[in-house]
Amino acid sequence: MACAGALIAWGAMFLYEQLQVYEGDEAWRLLITRGIPIAFGVGLFALAWRDAFVSRPSSDFMIATGGEMKKVSWSSKREIIGSTKVVILFTVLMALFLFLVDLAFQTMFSGMGILKR
Repeated sequence: MACAGALIAWGAMFLYEQLQVYEGDEAWRLLITRGIPIAFGVGLFALAWRDAFVSRPSSDFMIATGGEMKKVSWSSKREIIGSTKVVILFTVLMALFLFLVDLAFQTMFSGMGILKR
């Protein structure tokens, strides 16, 4: 809900800034430039609240998600560190291999006169 609220607030502020170009009667200007963004924000927040807390399917989904998270077997710190080392080593080796292949193609194309420095 915090993320939804932040996005809704950002959208209302964006709408407020875009509506500042309206020129007209002061009462209408106040209603349009402030009323529309407020109605937008309140309406979307009410929809988000209903979907998150009131709607039965959403509530059931959240409860089921909590139950599934209890069943997850999380990796140990040692396994995560080992996996991270493997990924970093593979990334460095792949970068080195691609550098050498690029250097070989560059030398080959320069020798053929296709690539000029």
